[in-house]
Amino acid sequence: MKGKEPEPRGTNDRKPFRESDVSRTPDGTFAPKGSGTTKAKKPRKPIKLTRAEYAHVMSEINTNLTDERRSKATFYQAIGSYLYYVQNE
Repeated sequence: MKGKEPEPRGTNDRKPFRESDVSRTPDGTFAPKGSGTTKAKKPRKPIKLTRAEYAHVMSEINTNLTDERRSKATFYQAIGSYLYYVQNE
């Protein structure tokens, strides 16, 4: 392909830049992150664990949880291939 510039990769699949999509402050600079019009995240629905999975998760939590994390109201615990969100009551 002599004489032709190769097309840069990834330029054809992007949306065109629109100024209306960018949140700015009154003086024209970019607004701080999180100040734009973003959708609020929906809270996730709790799931029900099977009896065997609940026993496995509680066993792992009771075995590997430190006193500091145990005293917190909520925490995350990685068990196997999953990340569990736990609320202490």
